[in-house]
Amino acid sequence: VLSQHSMITSTNRKETFYFMDKESPLLNPKLNYWKNGFEGFSMNLGNRTSDNIILEGTSHIIYQESIPELFRSFDDPPIVVFILRNPIDRLISSFQFSKQNLGVVNPRFGLNQFAECLLGNSTNVLSKNIESQDSRFVLSNDLCYGNYHFYLDHWFNNFDGDKLMVYTFEQLIYVIQKVNEDIMTRLEIPVEKISLSQSNKTINVTNLTIHRLMQTVKRSFGFRK
Repeated sequence: VLSQHSMITSTNRKETFYFMDKESPLLNPKLNYWKNGFEGFSMNLGNRTSDNIILEGTSHIIYQESIPELFRSFDDPPIVVFILRNPIDRLISSFQFSKQNLGVVNPRFGLNQFAECLLGNSTNVLSKNIESQDSRFVLSNDLCYGNYHFYLDHWFNNFDGDKLMVYTFEQLIYVIQKVNEDIMTRLEIPVEKISLSQSNKTINVTNLTIHRLMQTVKRSFGFRK
């Protein structure tokens, strides 16, 4: 939504996975900070060169151990905005997105089975039913990911708290204009009214088997997700 602002330029992809821990399996292997440095991030803008504020939306950045200190070492550290969702809702959404949108989950593997695997730490069952390595890693950690205070403590202890902004998913639903205005004010740019839209929306797929096959073919041609 904020990418509609006249002084904000978004990356080509919402989630670049550019600033991730070196050992993270989600790190973009072809284009990342450890390989391409700070200057290499501009390649995420394609042909768009701009002096505008750059907007990047990798949600998993909150879970990274090394990134708070890395950001703090920059000459001009970024403003980091976290949106926290009810942990149960987030877990369900993550599973449904992987199954419906990405097509990487066995169509016969349901939400109840997924929850039982997490509670019982049944990694072997998860491995058999989730074909994507990235999604397998994410879904196997989804229970831990809801433990927000652990990750926020790490950020506030290792980064400039004045550059952190934390909101809830409910605020985005009910007072999103106020959230947008707060962020624009913090960025020291004029407050503009922007239209609201929803991205990364979970879709309902009629034939999960065919959808899963199509997603497998896409990944074989190098599409990350």
